[in-house]
Amino acid sequence: MKLKKVTMEDIAAELGISKSLVSKALSGSHGISEDTKDKVRATAIRMGYRFKKGVPQEATDKTGNVAVLLPREDVGDFDYWGVILKSIEVEMSRNGYSVMFSGIDTQAEKGASLPLSITEHKVDGVIILGRIPRPIILSVIAAGLPIVLIDSDYHDLNVDLVYADNYGGGFEAARHMITHGHRSLGFVGNLGYSWTFRERYRGFAAAVDQYRSETGEEIKLSVFSGDVDFNNIPIAYEEINNCLDAEERPDALFCANDPVAFVVLQAMDKLGITCPDGMSIMGFDNVSKCEMSVTPLTSIEPHKSLMGERASQMLLRRMEYDNGVSEKQQLVVKIVERKTIKKVE
Repeated sequence: MKLKKVTMEDIAAELGISKSLVSKALSGSHGISEDTKDKVRATAIRMGYRFKKGVPQEATDKTGNVAVLLPREDVGDFDYWGVILKSIEVEMSRNGYSVMFSGIDTQAEKGASLPLSITEHKVDGVIILGRIPRPIILSVIAAGLPIVLIDSDYHDLNVDLVYADNYGGGFEAARHMITHGHRSLGFVGNLGYSWTFRERYRGFAAAVDQYRSETGEEIKLSVFSGDVDFNNIPIAYEEINNCLDAEERPDALFCANDPVAFVVLQAMDKLGITCPDGMSIMGFDNVSKCEMSVTPLTSIEPHKSLMGERASQMLLRRMEYDNGVSEKQQLVVKIVERKTIKKVE
């Protein structure tokens, strides 16, 4: 059965505005507020509207380039995003494409301009990594370029997406701690930082609730959230101190990502709390530093290289043929056990 083509009239009817306003918003005309543009673009994407593809300078020839956008504050994170970027470059190069990388200022005013590689039609497709602001993503889609998101907060957009099973990872983390005999658990990380952090906590809490309901045994669950405090680590140091100084502190902590776990370990060391005897710790991301820590960190592997590879393959297919139906690929994660989870006898 053939899908009905979504028109500007359909979008106008959905929003209760004129077709003319929809047309101006989608074309990025001046005199239309950025809020209106974002609302119209988001509705068009949700409804499956097919944007007109930007035409490269040389007729309709392919450029042989793809753009990769990453938040500027994450550019130096070689242990996580660097692995994904390398995988993208390898897969794209293998298929004859060059990668044009751009760091995006996530603190810029709304409506900040796109990289020239996109506005000047120097690329055939775009891969967007992490917490890129929604208006930037909507602008890329409105440019008519094929797009794939990796680890994005915006699951409501009708675009291709690759992400790790964050909920499942959190669930397995709690179950791992419980089966190792821990009954006072804690989650450390800023829940307002990203969708991935909230999903990890949601899975963690769900496993605790399931165990309580199945066994009737009480398990204490504490949450230590807070704003980004330093070096873009998504936790306030005050929250870590609140956790470690508590009269009845948790005996096992699940950290929203490995950088948070490393900061917790440093704070524990300053207070003379050993790991895992004084407190068990688990992270998420399985970066290379986990293996090199004084006490090697147990962490959850989200399959970083595979995310980059899958996203590249999805974009290659989308550049070749776009059937208008988006795909969301979730990769199953696994626990990499090392030395930071104590077995309670």
